[in-house]
Amino acid sequence: MHSSSPEAVCLYSELDNGIHQIVLTESSRQAVDGWIAAVEHIYENAQPNDLVRILVDLRCGAQPFAYTMLRMRDLLKKYPQRPRARTAFYHDPDFLAFIVRDLVTATIKTSIGSGRDAVDFFPSDQYDKAIQWLLLD
Repeated sequence: MHSSSPEAVCLYSELDNGIHQIVLTESSRQAVDGWIAAVEHIYENAQPNDLVRILVDLRCGAQPFAYTMLRMRDLLKKYPQRPRARTAFYHDPDFLAFIVRDLVTATIKTSIGSGRDAVDFFPSDQYDKAIQWLLLD
């Protein structure tokens, strides 16, 4: 699964270091749907014992929050035997990451429990730090 057309609202690629990169180009339900489809593709092509590393580029702005949480919850229910994931959200510095981070982290912990997945947020000037964090074991 790779989308590269200029009008695409969600672009997916796998980087040379094994990180799955998802770039949202607009704030919309369609972008969220593309993001979820990319994660489904990742889950379906990974082994259960893998650690998948995902970089989500949110520099286009915040996505519809309630819709995103609904789709995330459905995704986690659909894949109860999914591989562990480490996900870094990459955003503009003015993004209200500190609020969203706490809400997303609480939602994920409530949905999946046991801390099996890791999530963190990085402003756009900390791209290298996000990549380093993703590559931790």
